[in-house]
Amino acid sequence: MTTQPDTDSLRDGERRTVSILFSDMHGFSALSEQLDPEEIDSIMSRVFGAYREIVERQDGTVEKYIGDALVAVFGVPHVHEDDPERAVNAALDFLGEMNRLNSDLARRGLKLQFRTAIHTGLVTTGNRGAHRVVTGHAMSIASRLEQLAPLNGILVSQSAKEQCENDFYFGPARDCQIKGSQEAITAYPVVGRAQRPYPSEAIFCGRPNILKQLTARYVKHSPASPACVAVTGDAGIGKTALMGRFLDHVRTFPGFHSPILYARARRFHSRPLEAFGEAIANWAGLQPDAAEPDNQRRLLHAVQIEHDTAEAFLQYLYGSGSADTNRSFSTLARILAALAHQYKEAPYSVILCIDDAGYLDQPGRELLQYHMSTDTAQVFCLLADRTAPPLATDTLTVPPLDSQEAHELIDRLHPDPMDAPVRSRIMQACQGNPLFIREFVRFVREHPDSSQLPFTVQNIFLSSIDRYPAPVRNLLKKLTVFVLNFTPEDALFLQEHTNSDHSIVTQALQDFEQHGLLIHSGGSYSFRHSAFKKAVYDSLLHHNRRILHRIIADRMRESAQPHTLRLLHHLIAAEQHSEAAELLANAPQRFLNLEYEPYISAVLQHAQSLPHRERIQLLFTRSALLFNNGQITQAEHSLHEIIALALEQRSASSLATACHLLTGYNLKSGAYDKAYLNGCKALRSYPDDPVSRGHKQNVLGLLASSELLRGHIQAAEYLLKDLAGLADPDSMTVRRARGEHALLQGDYTRALQLTSVQIEHRDGSPASDISDRDFAASLQLLTASAYWQRCDYPAIRQLVPGALELHGGLFAALCTLHAYLAAAEWHEGQPDPRLLEQARLYLYRISNDFDRIAALAALCDALLHMQEPGSAEEYARQGLALGLHHSISQHTTTLQMAMVEICDHRGDQDSARFFLQEAGFLLDHGMYCQRKDRILYHGYSLRLMAGDAHLHRSRLVSLVEEEQAAIASDELFSCWRSARSYGMIAGESE
Repeated sequence: MTTQPDTDSLRDGERRTVSILFSDMHGFSALSEQLDPEEIDSIMSRVFGAYREIVERQDGTVEKYIGDALVAVFGVPHVHEDDPERAVNAALDFLGEMNRLNSDLARRGLKLQFRTAIHTGLVTTGNRGAHRVVTGHAMSIASRLEQLAPLNGILVSQSAKEQCENDFYFGPARDCQIKGSQEAITAYPVVGRAQRPYPSEAIFCGRPNILKQLTARYVKHSPASPACVAVTGDAGIGKTALMGRFLDHVRTFPGFHSPILYARARRFHSRPLEAFGEAIANWAGLQPDAAEPDNQRRLLHAVQIEHDTAEAFLQYLYGSGSADTNRSFSTLARILAALAHQYKEAPYSVILCIDDAGYLDQPGRELLQYHMSTDTAQVFCLLADRTAPPLATDTLTVPPLDSQEAHELIDRLHPDPMDAPVRSRIMQACQGNPLFIREFVRFVREHPDSSQLPFTVQNIFLSSIDRYPAPVRNLLKKLTVFVLNFTPEDALFLQEHTNSDHSIVTQALQDFEQHGLLIHSGGSYSFRHSAFKKAVYDSLLHHNRRILHRIIADRMRESAQPHTLRLLHHLIAAEQHSEAAELLANAPQRFLNLEYEPYISAVLQHAQSLPHRERIQLLFTRSALLFNNGQITQAEHSLHEIIALALEQRSASSLATACHLLTGYNLKSGAYDKAYLNGCKALRSYPDDPVSRGHKQNVLGLLASSELLRGHIQAAEYLLKDLAGLADPDSMTVRRARGEHALLQGDYTRALQLTSVQIEHRDGSPASDISDRDFAASLQLLTASAYWQRCDYPAIRQLVPGALELHGGLFAALCTLHAYLAAAEWHEGQPDPRLLEQARLYLYRISNDFDRIAALAALCDALLHMQEPGSAEEYARQGLALGLHHSISQHTTTLQMAMVEICDHRGDQDSARFFLQEAGFLLDHGMYCQRKDRILYHGYSLRLMAGDAHLHRSRLVSLVEEEQAAIASDELFSCWRSARSYGMIAGESE
C-alpha cells in the first residue's frame, strides 16, 4: 500500500513500456439469445469480478470493459520488471477460473470461451476528462492478436515472450499479419507454467569457492553411498540463493536429467513429513485442484512405484482428515527409494533440497536418517539451515560477501551512482549479508532524497514499513506474533480483539503479498523472510506481545482440536504458565514427543506457583520423554531435580516418584537389583490415596517383571498377589501384569486367557471393553507374542492388522508386530516384502537402546523363521553389541542363540561354539532365558560341545515336553518343529 495517490503515477504524456492483456468472449451474442438478460448480467458480473480480482492480485490495472471484451495493463500505475510474467500469470489464472465457472454452467448446457492475447510495447498515459487512459499502437496490436488466439488459449507476442520465456512453456512460433501493420508479428501460444522446483535469484554475486566445493561433492557422489551436505550460515547470508545457483549450474551439465526435489520446511506444519510431500508433489507437477486420476497418472509417469503407493501418497497429500504418520513415513520412504533406484545408473544423482531444514519435524529427520541407513540407492541430500543437523555427512558454511563482492551486489542492485557516504554506511551496517544489502539498497532506491539511513538492520526492516499508514503498519506488527502462518480470518480476529479497524485487513494482506513481505499459499499467509519477521516482532513492547499471544491462544482454544504444540507456544509467550501446565497435564502422554520438551522446560522454569505435585509430574514427563528418545544424560538431570525437590520438601511422595522413575529405568536397562531396591522404596513412600494407588499398581507390575527376569519366580508371584490386592483382580492392570508374567514363564495358554480381550477399532466395531488405548495396545502386543511363541500364524494374521492401529508412535511394538506378521504371511504362502520393510522402518525410528534391543531380537527371530539367516545375522550382531554394552541379559541370550544357529547353519562351528559359551555364562548365573532359547542351548550343546551329554539330553527332553504342553496343539507343535532349527534340535531328544 502507498500513501501517494495513483494519479501521481499517471502523468500526461508519460511514455512507458507496459504489458497489455486483451481477453474477449467468443459467442457472446448466441449466449445472449439463450438466456434472460438478468442471467446474462449475473454471469458477466461474475466474469468481470473474477477478472478484476485476478489482475489486481498481480498488481495490474483493469483498463476497460468493451462489451464482452476485457482489457488490463501491467506497468501502470506501478512498474515491475516482471510485468510480462504477471500478465501471463493473470491470463492463466483467469482461464482457470473460467473453467471452474463452466463446470457450474455445464448442467445447463452452457459454456464460456475466451480468446486471450498479450503484447508488450510502448504506450502513453494521461487523463481525458475524469478518466485515466492508456493509448498507443501497442493497444491495437494486443487487440488484433486476441482475434487470432485459439479458443480458451493465450497468444503472446515476441516482445512479451522474450521477457518471461523462462517462466512458461510456449508452443511453436506463428507469424501473424496484424491489420494496420505492414510487418507480420511473431507470436507464441502459451502452453503452461514452467516447473520451477526451486528458487533462483536473478542477481547472484560472489561465492565461487563454496559453489565449486558444493558442485564437486555432487559430481563425486555415488548412489551407493549416503550423502547429506549441510549448507549453513546466518539468516540472510544467501543459503537459499546458493542452492538455487548450484541447481541452475548442474542443470546445464551434459546429460543431466535427474529429478530435483525442493521444499522449504516450516516450524509448524499441517501434516507430518510435509516438506517431503511438497518436494515430491512439486517435482511431479501434481496440482491440488486436478482430478485424482490426473495426479495419479502424473505421479506414476514420474516415478516407478506401485499403484497403491501412488494412491497412498495422494491421500496423504490431498486427503481430508489427519495424516497417519506411520503410513506416510512408509509411503514417502518408498518413493524416495524408488526415485534413487530409478536413476541410479543416470550420470548424476537425484537431488533432494530441504531449505530451513532445522524446522523438519521429527518424522522428517527420521525419514532422512532411515533413507541414508539403507543399502538401497541414495539420493544426494542438500540441507540449508543456520546450523548443521546431526545427520549431515558434510558441512559447507556460507561466508559473508567479501568487500569486492558486496560492492558488486550494490552496483547491480543500484546501477545509478550512489553517494560515497551512503555506500559506506551500507557496507558497514550489512557486514556482507546479501539480504541486508538488498534491504538497504531498496531503502535508498525508495528514498533517494533521504540524507539518513537506519543504523541497524532492524531499523532497515522497520523503516521499510513506514510507507504504510499507521493502522496498516500496526496490523503488520501484530501478524508477526503468529508462529507459522495465519488466515485472513485470524487477522480479522486479531484486529477485532485489539479494538482495531478490521476493514483494512483484506486489502492490507494483498498489499503485503504484492510487496514481497508475505507469501500466500493454500488460503494462508506467512512471512517471506524470517529475519524481517523477527525484526518487526522484536519492536513490539513486551506488554503488547503478551496480550497478542493471549488473544491467539484464546482463538485456538475455541477450536475443537487445537494444535497442542502451537497453543503451548502462545500460552508460554503470554506468560500463562499455569494454563500451559494444565494443557500438558491433560495431553495424552503417549502423544507427547521430544518437540514438547522445551515447552515443558519453560513451564518448569517460569511457573513458580505451580503446585508441588504438578511440578514433580512435569519433571517425570520430561525425564520420560528424554529417556524414550535416547537422551539418557538429560533425562537424569530431571531425575536429579525430582530427588532434590523431594529432599528439600522432605516429601515422601516426591521421593516415591523419583524411585518409581528409577524402577522403570533400571528394569529397562537390565539393572534388576537396582530396580527392585527403588521399587520397594517407591511402594513404601507413596501415600495411601487414590492417585498413588494407581502408581503403586504400576510399580508392583514393574517389580514383578524385574524379579522374574532375575530368576526370582516365587518373589514375582508374591508381588503379583500384592498387585491383585490393590486392584480388582480382573482389572486390566492385573491382567496385563499376570499375562506378561505367564508369557515370560512360557505359559502361553494362560497368557492368552489373560490378554485376549475385545478391542475397539477405529470404525467403532466391535464394541470395546477397554477405555484406555495404552492398555489395549500393551495387551494386544502380549497376545501377539503368545501367538508367536505357539507358532499360531493364522491367529497372528487375524490379530496384528487391528493391533497395529493402537500403537501410534510405539516404534518397538510396531517393529515387532510387523516382523511377526511378515513371518506369518510367509509361512502361509503369501509373503509380503513390504511388511519387513515396515519393520525395518520402525526399527530405525526407535530412539533408545533398550527398546531397540527388544525389537532387534524380534526381527532376528522372524527372519530366521523365514529362512533368511543372512539378514537375521545383521540384526543379531547389532543387538548383541547393544546388549553387551548395557549388560542386558533378557534379549542377549536370544540373540546369542540366534548366532549359534546361524553360524552352525553355514558350517562355522568355531563361531557357533563361541556364542554358545557366551550364552552358557548367562544361564549358569541364573539369568532369565525363554524356554525356546534353553531348548536351543541344550540341543546345540549336545551337537557342538564335549560336556555332560546326559545332563544336556535330559534337560532337552524335559524342555521339549514342556514346550509341547504349552503349545497345546499337535498341529501348532508340528509348525513349531518346522520353524528354525527346533525340529532338528528336538530330534536330539528322541
